[in-house]
Formats: sequence, C-alpha cells, structure tokens
Amino acid sequence: MTRERRREHYQWNMDIFGVSKVRAETELIQAVVLLFERLGIKSSDVGIRVSSRKVLQAVLQMYAIPENLFTQVCVIVDKLGKITREEMEKELVSLGVSIKAVNGIIEVLSLKSLSKLEEVLGSEGEAVSELKKLFSLAESYGYADWICFDASVVCGLAYYTGIVFEAFDRQGKLRAICGGGRYDRLLSTFGSDDIPACGFGFGDAVIVELLKEKALLPDLSHKVDDIVFPLDEVLDGTASSIASSLRKKGRSVDLVEDKRLKWLLPPLPITKRYVLGLFISLKHITANVVDRKTGRVAVSASSVEKALKDGMDCGRACNVKAAAAVGEVLAVQLKVDGLHREPIYANPSKEIEKKGFKNESKVWAIFNALRFHGVNLQLDSGERDPPR
Repeated sequence: MTRERRREHYQWNMDIFGVSKVRAETELIQAVVLLFERLGIKSSDVGIRVSSRKVLQAVLQMYAIPENLFTQVCVIVDKLGKITREEMEKELVSLGVSIKAVNGIIEVLSLKSLSKLEEVLGSEGEAVSELKKLFSLAESYGYADWICFDASVVCGLAYYTGIVFEAFDRQGKLRAICGGGRYDRLLSTFGSDDIPACGFGFGDAVIVELLKEKALLPDLSHKVDDIVFPLDEVLDGTASSIASSLRKKGRSVDLVEDKRLKWLLPPLPITKRYVLGLFISLKHITANVVDRKTGRVAVSASSVEKALKDGMDCGRACNVKAAAAVGEVLAVQLKVDGLHREPIYANPSKEIEKKGFKNESKVWAIFNALRFHGVNLQLDSGERDPPR
C-alpha cells in the first residue's frame, strides 16, 4: 500500500446520461477543472490528457486486426510508459498481432498532437472529429490550457467506447488523479437498453497527496456551533424546528437522538476530586473517599471490619463511638496512602438529611475524628464547622 493507494477511500463520481454529443464530456471536464481551481490548484500544476478509444479502433481497422481482440489490445497498450516497448511488442505479438501492426499501433499511440493524428487517420473519422470538437469547445469554456491530446490514454476498462481522459500532476510524481470517459454500451451488459452516457471517478487519495505537497490542504475539522437533542419523542418536532431555524442563520447544528451527552460534550474539569460519602444503618457504619477522576473508592473504613467490630461495646452509646472509630481508621488509611493532605470534600447537611437527623451525632463524630487526626476535610460552602 503506497501513499496514493489505500485499502479504503472516498470517491466522487459524476455521470451524464442521454447526451450522445461531445458536449457531455466537455461539461464533465469543466467540473473537474472547477474543482481544481477552487482548491487553489493551477493548470501549471495539473493537466488533463484527452484521447479516444476510437483512435485505437481506427488503427486496428487499418491493419485488419480482428474486432474480438480489441479489448485485449486495449489492456496491453494501457501499459504504455509502464512497461518497455519490447515487453509491449511481445505481449501484442502473443495475441496474434503482426510486427507491422504492432509498430503502427505504438507509433500512433505515441502521438501528442491532434494535427499529427489527423494526418494518420484523416479528418473524416469519428475519433478525430469528436476530439477536434472537444478542443474547440474547451477554448470557449476557457480551460484549453488545462487539457492536452495524448493518444496513449486509452483507459484499461473495457466498457469505454469513445473519448477518455485522465488528470495528472505535471511533475509526474503521482498516479492519475482522476479519470473517465464515454461508455455508451455499458447498460446493456446489465440487461438494460443502451443509453448514451459518460462519467468519471475522482478518488481522494491522490488529490490529498497533491494538496499536501502544495500546502493547500484545507482545515476540514468538524466544527459545530449548536447541539440540539429532544429529551422525549414528543419534542422531536420542536427540536427539528429549532435546528432548522439555527441552520438558516448560518450556524452549524448537530441534531442528535442519543441523550447520553458524554460523547458530545468535553469532560468537565474536576474541581473537587476527593469526596467523602457515608453509609449509616442500624448495625453498620461505612465511610468512603471517592476519587471522582477515576470513579472508584480510593479509601474506605467500616464498622464491619473485624478489628473495629471486636473493639466496640454494645449499647446505644456505641453507635457514636463506632462512628468516631470509623473516622479514626479512615484518617489512618488516608495518611498511609498519602491523601490526608489532599482536600476531602463533604456536605454535612446532605449527609444528615439522607441518614436522618437521629444520625446527626454519628455524622459529626466521623467529621471530628478526621479533623482531629489531621485530615484536610473541606466542608461545602455555607456549612458550619463540626462541633468540637
């Protein structure tokens, strides 16, 4: 895989159906030229070689080469410039083409002048007349400096029937940028009636390399001004209306169905990394310090641990004592892990509200134990300090 070839690529195709005259080809070529110009590429950077399959047909007729060999000959002569003349002669002779015909084919396909081609084939044939018409129209369109005649362009695909063209970089560093031509008899191969048609394929691989070399590759980063999403199906119409209104004002809008906004929005900065959470029941008390950066419990202490459980006396008063012991053990573990100097955030009001006011003394017992043992406990703004 080279820099100009990829396992996957994007391709722009343009086709015109129902037009048998050369006007269709000139329209296609202008579309290609306009794209180059809008990308900042000049005719001094890129050219478009033009020829016709009918040129090769006329040459084969001159040397009485059977029509059934036409496709095979096209495939071989399409290698002109890619293999040596000797290799090409050998392949053509192996098909049954005479040496005289081989020399004639190579001589004609080496022509770079339409007037020279006319001297060989005459001016009455379709090949010459269609090419002359195309170059005349190119003058009117204003892109004559972009195109040049090159009889060697035959395009190896068997379905082409007339004018063919391919864009190339004039420095000769890259493969063909794009290519196409007329294919009036393609549809019948798929069981349909033949319709006059022509078109081209324009892949992204080569043009991207050219734009890089010319420092013309645009910034195509995805930019979105607004994100609109309905929180319920009944709001689909409203969301669509809002998105449409914003787009009409020139804004870039993504209308999405997924309500999980993690993939849409950048992560919020974590201002309170370590948060204290309490779990108090009739029989157990647990205190966890959660690391919001990882979403995991960093340090934990609980009255169900054997060392704490065995040291607790029974009775009503042991609940507050157990809470203080849990706070003391948590403080020790925070010191062991080097986290006791990190701000540990807590919200007493919420903890008391969740656990019930009958557990207020247990909540403050844990907070007091942490403070007493040097933990950097930070109460949420507006909260009073725990009683001493």
